[in-house]
Amino acid sequence: MTELLAPCGSINEIRAAIYGGADAVYFGGKKFNARQSADNFSDEDITNAIKLCHLHNVKAYITLNTVVSDKEIGELIPFIRLLNDNGCDGVIIQSLGLMSVIKAVAPKLPVHASTQLTVHSLEGVKLMASLGFERVVVSRELSYENLKYICENSPVEIEAFIHGALCMCYSGQCYFSSVIGTRSGNRGSCAQPCRKLYKNGYELSLKDISMAQDFKKFLTLGVASFKIEGRLKSSDYVYGVTKTYRKLIDENRNATNTETDFLRALFSRQGFTNGYFNAQPSKEMFGIRTEDDKRLTEKIDVEIPQKKTPVSLYFTFKENQPLKISYSAGTVTVEKQGDLPQKAQKRAVTSEDIREKLTKTGDTEFTVTEINYDADDNLFIPVSALNNLRREALSELENALTQPKERPFYDTVPQKENENYDFYGYSITLQNENYISLLKDYESKIQTLWLPFNKITANHFGKTGILLPAIIKDNEAEQIKSVLKQLKAMGITKTYCRTYDAVKLSLDEGFTPSGGFSLNLFNSFDLIQAKNAGLIDAVISPECSIPVIRDIKKALPLRMIVYGRLPVMVTENCIIKNAQKCINYEGIYQLTDKTGAAFPVMCEYPHRNIILNSAPINLSDKMEEIYSLGISGVDFIFTDETEEEIKKVLFDYENKIPPQGKFTRGLYYRKI
Repeated sequence: MTELLAPCGSINEIRAAIYGGADAVYFGGKKFNARQSADNFSDEDITNAIKLCHLHNVKAYITLNTVVSDKEIGELIPFIRLLNDNGCDGVIIQSLGLMSVIKAVAPKLPVHASTQLTVHSLEGVKLMASLGFERVVVSRELSYENLKYICENSPVEIEAFIHGALCMCYSGQCYFSSVIGTRSGNRGSCAQPCRKLYKNGYELSLKDISMAQDFKKFLTLGVASFKIEGRLKSSDYVYGVTKTYRKLIDENRNATNTETDFLRALFSRQGFTNGYFNAQPSKEMFGIRTEDDKRLTEKIDVEIPQKKTPVSLYFTFKENQPLKISYSAGTVTVEKQGDLPQKAQKRAVTSEDIREKLTKTGDTEFTVTEINYDADDNLFIPVSALNNLRREALSELENALTQPKERPFYDTVPQKENENYDFYGYSITLQNENYISLLKDYESKIQTLWLPFNKITANHFGKTGILLPAIIKDNEAEQIKSVLKQLKAMGITKTYCRTYDAVKLSLDEGFTPSGGFSLNLFNSFDLIQAKNAGLIDAVISPECSIPVIRDIKKALPLRMIVYGRLPVMVTENCIIKNAQKCINYEGIYQLTDKTGAAFPVMCEYPHRNIILNSAPINLSDKMEEIYSLGISGVDFIFTDETEEEIKKVLFDYENKIPPQGKFTRGLYYRKI
C-alpha cells in the first residue's frame, strides 16, 4: 500500500494531518532535527503525539536528521529510549554514526535514511540497505526515469517528495548558510540564503514542487511513501494538501485545475514546478513568495473537520444475566461486564436508552459507527452504571490500541579506541592539469593529487586520484564507468567520493574510495560507519569546530581542509545558463549578494553547478594546532587561483606565514 506522509510542526498539525487522511506523519523533538524553527515537540508531547497517531492507525516517524557531535550522542540515548519505548514507527536520520548507535541500543527501532544523506541513485540505495536502513528518502532532483529505475530495483522502501519547498542545493550538500552566518542546514537552522536577492535577481529561489497535475504518472513508480514537505507550515496547509493528495491516491487520478488552484492558494511561490521530475530544469522553475501569493493564502478558508476512530458496539441486556458491552476498533476488542439488570418497578430502560448512553463518546478519539445488541424488555439499570461502564471500556480500548509492543533497549553503546595513524602529507585538488608543474617541488609531500575524472590524461607523480562528480545519477553512471576503466589502465586506483552513491560505485568498479568533506562526518561513530562502508580515509566535515575534531576517535585516517574555497552548494539547475548562454561553460560565473560578496560558480559534469564560498579557508599560520588534532593529512582545494596564487599559498604553508588579503578560518573556530 502506498503511504501518504504528512509534515507536522506541532500537535495541531498532527490532528490536521490525521483528519486530512494521512497514513503517517513525521515530526521532530526540541533538538537534533532539521527544522529547529518549528514549534517541535517536548518529550511529553512526543509520547502523546505517538499515542494519538496510533489511535487513528497512523504511523509516527521522528526526525533526527542532523549531524551530531560525540558529546551530543550521550544526550540522544535517553531520547532514543523514549522513542523506542513509546512505539515510534521509525526515525529519520542523516548521521550514519547515529544509525550504528540506534542499532546498538534499540535494535528493533526502524531507521530511515534522510534526504540529507543525498542518496540519488540505486548504488546509494543499495549501500544504505547494506548498512541496515529499512527505507531511503531519495533526493528531490530525480527524474521520472531515475525514480522508476531505483524503485524497480531497490532492496528497501523508497520515500519521495510529492509537494512542498525545493532547496536549490542537493540536500546534505549545502554549507551556504553556515559559512555566511553559522546557521547550518545540517544542524537544522538554515537561514535560507537561496531565498535572498542577488545581483541578477532571485537566482537561487525555486518554486515549490507539486506532483498533483502529473500524479497519475507518479503513482506508477512503485514509491512506498509519498512525502509532503512543510513542518513550518500551518494546520490549514497540512490539512488541505494532505486531503487533496488523499483524494488523488484513492481515486488514482491527477488533480483538477480547481484542486491545483486550491493548493496554490494554500502556499506557493508564483506557482509550482515539476521540472526535475520531467528532466527539464530551467529558468521556469524559479519563483518567490509574492504579495499576490500571500493575499491568495489570506483569502482562503479551510475548514478542518474532526475525524474520530470508528468503533463498533455490541451489548446484551438480558434478564438474569449481567449487562455485557464490547467495543471493537479494527481487530482490537474490549469487553466489560456490569451489574444484573433488575425488573423495572416504574420506567424500564429500553435498548434505545442504552444505545444513547453507550454511544456518547464525548471528547474521546472514538465514534460509534455500528451497533448490534440483544436486549429484553421491562428491565432497569442505573444510568450511572452505564456511563461508568462506557468510560472504563473506552479507556481500556484506547490503552489497547496505543500500547506499544515491547522492544529491547540497551543503555550502553560499544566504544572504539582511538587509532593512531601516521601523518601522510598533502592532498591537493586542481580543476585541470594546467598547473601540475607547480607541484614538482612538493612531490614528496603530496599524498594524492585529485583531478576531475574527465580531465585526467596521466598519472602525475604516480599519485593522481580521481575527483568524481558530486552527483552521479544512474543514467550517467555508464559513461563514468567507461572513463574509470581507462584511468585504471593508467594505474590510477583512488577516488574522491562526495556522496555514498559514489563510494558504492567506486567499490563496485574496483577502486579505493576516499571520503570527501560533504559526507558530513561529524563524530566517532560516523568514522566507524564510513570505514564499514569501505572508505580508506576521509575528510572531516568542514562544519566541525576544532574541539569537536579533537574529541573524535579516529577509526580511520582523517584529513581536514586547510586551504580553499569551500563548495557551498551543488545545484541541478544551472544558474550560469539561466543568466547567460552556457553550454558546458568553462569559466567562472559570479553570484553576487547585496553586500557585494562574490561567490564563484563552476560547472561540473554533466552540467551541474558548484557554488564556491566568497573567500578561501586559510589556516597557514595554524598548522601546529592542526597537526596536534591527530589528523593524518591536510587538503588544499584550488579552484579559481592563478599560477602565482597557488605558488604563494604553498609557500606560505611551508613557512607558516599568516594569510593576507581576503580569507576565512572557516567554521573551525566558530560553533554551529
